[in-house]
Amino acid sequence: MATTTGYRHGVYTREVPTSLLPARSVDSAVVFAVGTAAVHKLGSDAKVPVNEPMLFYSYDEFVTAMGWDADNFSDYTLQELVYSHFALYRGAPIIAVNVFDPGRHRSEVSGESLTFKTTMLEDGTARLAHPGIASLVLSSPANGVNPASVDNGEADVDLGGLEDGSETLVYTEGEDYIVDCATGLVTILEEGRIPQGATVSASYVHADVSKVTADDIIGGIEPSTGDPTGLELIDDVFPRFGLVPSIVVCPKFCEEDSVAIVMAAKCDDINGLFQAICLVDIPSDGPNAVTRYTNVPGYKEKHNLTDKFMVVCWPKVRLANVVYGLATHLAGVIASTDADHEGIPMASPSNKNLSITSCGYVDSEGEWKEVWLDLNKANYLNGQGIYTVNSFDGGLKTWGGRMACYPSNTDPKDAQDSIRRFFNWYQVQFILTYFVKVDDPITRRLVKTFLRTEQIKLDGWTGSEIILGGTISFDESENPLTDLIDGIMRFHIRVTPPPSARDVEAVFEFDPENMKALFS
Repeated sequence: MATTTGYRHGVYTREVPTSLLPARSVDSAVVFAVGTAAVHKLGSDAKVPVNEPMLFYSYDEFVTAMGWDADNFSDYTLQELVYSHFALYRGAPIIAVNVFDPGRHRSEVSGESLTFKTTMLEDGTARLAHPGIASLVLSSPANGVNPASVDNGEADVDLGGLEDGSETLVYTEGEDYIVDCATGLVTILEEGRIPQGATVSASYVHADVSKVTADDIIGGIEPSTGDPTGLELIDDVFPRFGLVPSIVVCPKFCEEDSVAIVMAAKCDDINGLFQAICLVDIPSDGPNAVTRYTNVPGYKEKHNLTDKFMVVCWPKVRLANVVYGLATHLAGVIASTDADHEGIPMASPSNKNLSITSCGYVDSEGEWKEVWLDLNKANYLNGQGIYTVNSFDGGLKTWGGRMACYPSNTDPKDAQDSIRRFFNWYQVQFILTYFVKVDDPITRRLVKTFLRTEQIKLDGWTGSEIILGGTISFDESENPLTDLIDGIMRFHIRVTPPPSARDVEAVFEFDPENMKALFS
């Protein structure tokens, strides 16, 4: 804008802010996931991401950055989500936080028998029982052990002594053998002292993902650094990536009530502004397994899984030989459903096809037990605010539509999943669209910018049947003078996302009047 001061002579121009603002585009299905990844399988030179949010739009990106362990697929909870979301439902993006720290979550192995192969393809190699190893000590004979503790700089591995008191030969890495710490592959060197086909004793420390606990997932603030960890990192997502989390998942760990309750708490007031939903599973394996559908509502109530930002799922689902939490697959179905509606969360993910072969639970023997829920049983669970699987018509489908707060809370914006998610999404869009106006002078023009911009959008949504109707107002009764002079403005938006057609009923009646047709 051309400006000048004092005496003016000529033609001048100036600009004023546009009275209408384009709406900010907001992703409706941004998944924020906290869990474990096979980061110890990354190369020795690779950075190991621990408690660091990372953004992924594809399966390949995740594998490159976080590693992958196909042989122990179910041991790493983020693998379950990434495969389901990217490979089965084509959803994106995922912001993943790995809390598995190979340097901290470790176990010791002492006296493992290791035999070097003599086959043509694997000559002179042997593989340790665990990958992600450190502090490896090899000794001979196979049942022999070093009579003294070995100081390896990280942990003291006590190899004990032979029963007959004889000395044991301890081999030297780099002279007698080399080891790939990520895979646990040990190869003997030709110039070394380990003979071909030998059996030696191995003692080492290895990364152990089973040491990760619910406390690691919940996270907090690291006292020594002040850095957030685990679920606490949800507030880092928008500043880092410009994306607002809309779905929070913690595969497997969400079955622990302490994790589930914190997940719901973190869904409210993200960055002091935003809201999301979380998807949790009721346990259907292990010591707390719920294996009868009639016991599921009682578990939900007893463990306080009743938040308006929470979706509760039961039972587990299976594809081929892999067992997943239903919540994991529901995240993919939500993303797929939103994509079918141009990225707008206006439709419920209920009654949508699941990429699974069965649903059920894992019994005390570790065996898969399939569950068949007819319509009455599935509806019983839905009536208690629980998502489940229905095989009534057209294959295995999601069956729910209610948030966990139902039936005690029947407010549509809280109890119906599509309306809850639309409110979350719309509020994020409103905040980001008008944040640029914060600290502008409160003038009639500013008020009209809000009113005109938002009403045009609401009218457009109404015409497209995204909503049934909506209005925005700036009411004097809601804006007392004491607030206005203190810089506080309040707009009132009334909006009606369409409820889901939960109960469709047709009344059939036999009409005897039509018998007259016999005589016409």
